[in-house]
Amino acid sequence: MVIFHRPVWSAELAAGLRFGAFQTGERLLNFAGWNVDKAIIGRMLGEGGLGIYSVAYQLVLRPFSILNPIFTRVALPVFASVQDDDQRLQRGYLQMLRTIALLSFPVYLVIMVAADSLILFLLGSQWNEAGSVLQVLSILGFVFSLGNPIGSLLLAKGRADLGFYYNVIALLVYAIAIYIGSGYGVIGVAIGFVAAAACLLFPLEFLLRWMLIRMSVSEYLRALGPLLAAILVPITLVSIYRSFMPGFSRGSDLIEAFIALSVFLAVVWLTERGLVRRTVQLLYSR
Repeated sequence: MVIFHRPVWSAELAAGLRFGAFQTGERLLNFAGWNVDKAIIGRMLGEGGLGIYSVAYQLVLRPFSILNPIFTRVALPVFASVQDDDQRLQRGYLQMLRTIALLSFPVYLVIMVAADSLILFLLGSQWNEAGSVLQVLSILGFVFSLGNPIGSLLLAKGRADLGFYYNVIALLVYAIAIYIGSGYGVIGVAIGFVAAAACLLFPLEFLLRWMLIRMSVSEYLRALGPLLAAILVPITLVSIYRSFMPGFSRGSDLIEAFIALSVFLAVVWLTERGLVRRTVQLLYSR
């Protein structure tokens, strides 16, 4: 005899379905947000512009796509285990963010400074136009690194709805910025993308962190301030040098990148020696 159990509707079931629906919607919107730029570029600038942009974009995204899953897998269960303790979540989130920044900042610093030589070495001279696009898009690496791992924080707090609404805004902002930027070519698209992420969506993440764990802007900046200063020092030095020495031979940007990286590591060692040691121990234990 087969016995059928009639499902009972409950508040817990409704909450679970609501959470799942928002999470599914968020991932669909996130996928659309990551690809809206290609759709607009292909339509407005053709296959040539799309190829140049895609090459630069994939090079920028590669380090992020390697680091992000590693920390996401670690962050979600840890955050979920202390989801009701905002103070512990703040400490864990900031410590993880500092580690991500320490690992990713030097990578994107090298990409930013040596974009032309990297394109030549990896892809050949036929992709030279992608160098300037890569240099602009490298700023996204810094922005994405500073926003990670907010997705794990959203899920740990059970607020997939906030992630959904954030991605709705992100999709609209990216689409408008990229469409406007496409009027100025591929480099205009890159600038539009970076401007949208850095000037609107990144500040919006401060609101999310406040809503989730009551993290203020000052707390965030105190934790990340030394690393932000460390990355700004070599970028500023390279910018000043290039303003006085505008002409440079092919390959000299690699020397500049090496010097910039050395300056960054020196400043970090002076200001964040404990973080460096913990990160090295973490990598060694892995």
